[in-house]
Amino acid sequence: MIVCPHLHQVFDKIVAHVNFTWENVLRSDPIPAYNSKKQFGYIHTLSSGYTLLICDNAQPYLIPEDFAEYYDLQTGDYLEGYVEEMLENHKLIVRHIERVVKINYDNAETIAATQNFLYQQHKIKLGTTAVVRLDYDTDVPALIDEILGQAPASAEKMILAFDGRRTNYNPKYDLILTTPIQNNRNKLSACLYAFFKAKDLAAQGKDVVLLIDSLDKMFTTFNNCMQLNGLIKPNEISQAASMDLESMLCSSANLKDGGSFTIIGLHRPGLTGPQQYITERFYQLFDTII
Repeated sequence: MIVCPHLHQVFDKIVAHVNFTWENVLRSDPIPAYNSKKQFGYIHTLSSGYTLLICDNAQPYLIPEDFAEYYDLQTGDYLEGYVEEMLENHKLIVRHIERVVKINYDNAETIAATQNFLYQQHKIKLGTTAVVRLDYDTDVPALIDEILGQAPASAEKMILAFDGRRTNYNPKYDLILTTPIQNNRNKLSACLYAFFKAKDLAAQGKDVVLLIDSLDKMFTTFNNCMQLNGLIKPNEISQAASMDLESMLCSSANLKDGGSFTIIGLHRPGLTGPQQYITERFYQLFDTII
């Protein structure tokens, strides 16, 4: 399964001019401490056939073809291994694989939601999606605390935050944070990591609530990835980016033999034509509008 089939070109620089493989994928050469470091993350396959490791640092690492084939790596699989920079081509690659865990989420059997919690008299069912509309003077960190405080105490609570300050968020929640200096590719990688991790936890039987602090900035990230120079012209919306984003936001589920994955997104309705279009798409997409 390919999560973002239309946005794969944002990773083109990582996979360009790659011409190496491993003669023996099972070899276990000593890991040079000065050049390699241990890393973990999730697999993302591209429509071009290449495979990447997406980590919590939002840095994608290229996985050699031999490794990907031997371990039958699929999008969403969890991987632990060592990464390094190849000196001859300056590619960041996975040098050694220690462990691979297959995550059974996307192909798992789902059932109707059986649990819910209330926020502002609105019922949010576990395994569904909800969009919360913001005013321009809303204290977003305080609102996040309020919403997640209403979620079941036993749930795993995650925040995907865009360009904020880490100190603004309650440290008891699992925070995946982008920064203003990150390029759009790395911001997209942070989005992928958050969703992969949430699915992993749900597959383990946990109820997961992921709160996105700005659906608007998330859409902008996806939209900008469609432009080779990282910019989008004013008043232009990429339908391809919209399709990939909507596909990701529709990945909430209540698993029959697992846990659940609930997605809550904060959205500030805009006034321009493109902004109104985005708002309408969100209202059509989400199960609950608050």
